[in-house]
Amino acid sequence: MPEPGRTAAVHADAAVPDGLLDAFWRYEAALMADDVPALDALFAGGPWTLRGDAGGLLVGHDAIAAFRRGRGGAPQRRVAAVHVRVLGQDTAAVVAVVEPRTGGRGQQTQVWRRGPGAGRCSSHTSRLPRRRSTGASGGRSARRSKPAPAPGRSSGVASPSRTSSP
Repeated sequence: MPEPGRTAAVHADAAVPDGLLDAFWRYEAALMADDVPALDALFAGGPWTLRGDAGGLLVGHDAIAAFRRGRGGAPQRRVAAVHVRVLGQDTAAVVAVVEPRTGGRGQQTQVWRRGPGAGRCSSHTSRLPRRRSTGASGGRSARRSKPAPAPGRSSGVASPSRTSSP
């Protein structure tokens, strides 16, 4: 399985638990190669392991494994930065900023625990929309306006009626 580039900057608030970054990069390599057995091995076993994304939340290792077998691979991406927050001697939260090959940016939040039968306990992935071109909005995405109604049709917005007083 090819190793993904480990060129992303790592930012940590304390000493990173031994083996954490190696496990993180093994997971990333397995994800990009769609190595389902390796992915299953890196997720903690049991009914309380979580995996969520825009499609919903999967609860339990069995549900996550079934999802992985049926998905057919994850979109290819590059890890741009890795942020580690040490929660304890054997536990850390990892947030990876990712750049999908199709454009845009996203992030993946993971909780890792070291120990027998441990691994990723929880994971959430989100993708941020692509930036739109800057314009009069000062760099922020402009809000889309509704198209004008066809002639003779109501816009659905009530307008105050004007009446003349006698």
